[in-house]
Amino acid sequence: MKYIYFTICLLLVGLLTSCTEETTAGISRVTDFPIITINGDKTQFVNVSDSFVDEGAVSKEGEDEIETITEISKGEYFGEAMSSKTPDKYVISYSAINKDGFKGNNFRTVWFYDDVNLNTSIEGIYLSDVQRAPSFTPSPAYDDLKYVIIRKTGDKTYSISHSIGGYYSIGRGYGDDYAAKGGTITINDLAANNFTLGGAKIPGWGLDIEISEFLVDAANNTITYTGSGSFGNGTFKVQLKKVEF
Repeated sequence: MKYIYFTICLLLVGLLTSCTEETTAGISRVTDFPIITINGDKTQFVNVSDSFVDEGAVSKEGEDEIETITEISKGEYFGEAMSSKTPDKYVISYSAINKDGFKGNNFRTVWFYDDVNLNTSIEGIYLSDVQRAPSFTPSPAYDDLKYVIIRKTGDKTYSISHSIGGYYSIGRGYGDDYAAKGGTITINDLAANNFTLGGAKIPGWGLDIEISEFLVDAANNTITYTGSGSFGNGTFKVQLKKVEF
């Protein structure tokens, strides 16, 4: 993609005198902004038991290939390196700089997941529907939110990425600081829906969230629960539907 940019210099000499001289010079150049083409899919789902090899990207300045710089984020919700294969959302960024110093970017999102039957474990990637008090009226803006992750952290313990189903972070687009991270679930008896539940926090506001009424329906691949905070209309009914790969 070509762009023309202009530099105009104006030199004004002899202000407030009877003789004024004015000199102008115009310079224009054409620059090819870096175009970065990602190899393979921009969004990928990888089972933690499988290997993942980044297919990379190709950067061009006009017809010429230039260097691509690749950076991999830590997991967005649990903060570990991609090499840990922790279920999470990871972003691979590709950038390049042309000869005039202009930068281009492109991004790949990689979701690592652990796909286990809900009869034995609750870990996985889920679509989320969430309704807020007082009416708990369904709204398309808060249906099929992508994605809530539940990952295993111990023998019977799990951590959930969005303790109010992504209402603020995904539905309203506020971002990671409003995901209500840190919620924990300990399985006492999965078949009997007996759990010990630990609270979470919305870092962006410093608000605490408590999880309750956590129920697993293995036959329908769903989980329902309530997330509650001590603020106005701060109760959220969450329905999770496990994504099948």
